[in-house]
Amino acid sequence: CQIRSKRVENGVTHPYCSRTCAAKGNSGMRLTKGLASPAAPKRKSTCKAPNCTGPTYIDGGGVRSQYCSIAHRDSSLCTKCFINPCEPQTFVCWQCRGPMLLEVPAGSRSFTSVDSQFKAAWRHSSLCPTVKHVYEVASSKQVTARYKAYQASVESRGHFQRSRMESGNEHRRFHGTKRECRLGDPGCTQFCSSTTCSLCSILQDSFEINQFGSKTGWGRFGWGIYSSSTASKANDYSSNGTYSPLRALILANVVVGRGCKMTQGNSLLNAPPAGYDSVRCSLNWDETVMYKNDAILPSYLVMFS
Repeated sequence: CQIRSKRVENGVTHPYCSRTCAAKGNSGMRLTKGLASPAAPKRKSTCKAPNCTGPTYIDGGGVRSQYCSIAHRDSSLCTKCFINPCEPQTFVCWQCRGPMLLEVPAGSRSFTSVDSQFKAAWRHSSLCPTVKHVYEVASSKQVTARYKAYQASVESRGHFQRSRMESGNEHRRFHGTKRECRLGDPGCTQFCSSTTCSLCSILQDSFEINQFGSKTGWGRFGWGIYSSSTASKANDYSSNGTYSPLRALILANVVVGRGCKMTQGNSLLNAPPAGYDSVRCSLNWDETVMYKNDAILPSYLVMFS
């Protein structure tokens, strides 16, 4: 307060002259001569948890956290090292990122989103299976960077976000392939070492167009990477090489860009028609065909029965 001297008691000098000034000082009041006024407002900070704009928490000692609550703090930490914050829309930090699988908790927002898309996308007459497990695919930094770079280049040409679309006209599409191991079964999240297990190869290193036709031997729209918004269509290409009560589908992020809609097959294609980024078709069931590895990235492994 600069009016009275600091209180001295038993040889100890206190930081304030009295309990009254001490209370005002600890409450954030600025003490001036003969007058206590509120301290200048501090710049507000918001929670670092994804999609949260709540104010950060200040504990009893006056220390400001980076999060609005303990729940958001814990949920935003890397699930592998529990030290660094997660990268956006993932469960791991940049240092621990992939390639690996991380199980998505049942009932979480991500699980519900994948489950809902799977159910809506089962369009065949057969009974829709039940999603038992969902795993996030944490791809390596290099694979993710190549996908993001390709997405940015497609967006710069097409300006899809101006039409309120995702960057590069990104969509989630299903892809079915061969699984030789039991990856995705309860407790099985380690990739196998088989060079012919297509599922493990894709989830570790992303899609490889040079593997085209390894299962089917041909493609109605040529040499490309095929995916579909119809889960039951993708399931036609899913198979198990060993016994498992579950089947597997990959849910991938696909940069569709400007898609050329085709109504007739052309098995000689090795690139989309000039001016396009992909081929879209709906002869029986819809398919999206990409002709570059970096145009598609595995996002989730969906296990169902």
